[in-house]
Amino acid sequence: MTKYTTSPDSEADLIKRASRLLSQLARCLAKIPDPRDPRGVRYPLWQILALVVLGKLAFQETPTAIAEWAYNHRDTIVPLLGFKNDTVPHHDTIRRLLNRLNPSLVDAAVGCFAHQIAEASKSDSQALSLLAFDGKSLRSTRLEDGYHLHLLAAFEPKSGLVYRQVRVEQGKENETSSGLNFLNGKLKFFLSCQK
Repeated sequence: MTKYTTSPDSEADLIKRASRLLSQLARCLAKIPDPRDPRGVRYPLWQILALVVLGKLAFQETPTAIAEWAYNHRDTIVPLLGFKNDTVPHHDTIRRLLNRLNPSLVDAAVGCFAHQIAEASKSDSQALSLLAFDGKSLRSTRLEDGYHLHLLAAFEPKSGLVYRQVRVEQGKENETSSGLNFLNGKLKFFLSCQK
C-alpha cells in the first residue's frame, strides 16, 4: 500500500498561495461599506465575509453550519483570518450581518475577486474571450408581483468563475436585455440563444 505525503516545500507553497488569495479576497471585501454601528464591533466586516466564503467553499450552507465549521477548525481559521482572542463569530453575528448587507455589493466584491483570479491565471497575451449567461428562476421565491425571483449569472465557461449575478425584472426585461445592460457598452459580440 502506497502512502502519499506532501513535501514541506509544496505545503509551504500551498500556504503562500492560499495567503495571497486570501489577501486578494480581503481587499475586495474591504470595499463593502459596513452597515453596523462601529461601537461594539468585534470582528471587521471583511473577516466575517471571508469566513462565509471559506465556509461556503467547505459546503456549509447556513450561518449556523458556517459558525460550527469555523469553531471546529478554529486552530486553522483563527490564525488564517486573524481573529483575536482565539474566537470565531457566533452564528447570530453572521446571520445578522448577512441580513443587513446589500447583496449586490457582496456579489460585486466576490465577482471582483473571481475576476482577479481569472486574470492571474491567464497569460498576458490572453484576454477574456467569452462570457456565458445563464438565467434561473428560484423556487419558493414568489414575489409581490406574482413572479418568482429570476437571476442571470455571467460566467466564464473555461474557468467556471461567475463574474456577476443580477436580478432580471420580470415583466420589464428579459435575459437578453439584462445581459446587454450587464456588459455596459463593453460589447464585442453578443449572441442570444433563447427558446
